[in-house]
Amino acid sequence: MNTEPILFKSLKLELEPGIYYWCQCANNHELVLCESNHTECEPVKFEITEKRLRSYCTCKDTKTAPFCDGFHKELNDIAIQNSQADS
Repeated sequence: MNTEPILFKSLKLELEPGIYYWCQCANNHELVLCESNHTECEPVKFEITEKRLRSYCTCKDTKTAPFCDGFHKELNDIAIQNSQADS
């Protein structure tokens, strides 16, 4: 069975100053801001003090939550290698 690997990328958002909650649920890679309608994980509270474009993590493995640290690139490389080995 040949399936495409899940590839991650950062999500660029320009948020207004305020308090936000970053969703760190491992199974939800499309959601960045927590909607608080689940109990799978505890959201990470963060504050934006000035409006500017920032990259937010979608792979959920960043060391700088909620912001992207680029670790998704390593995860993507591993996923691609594994999919090539399986084919």
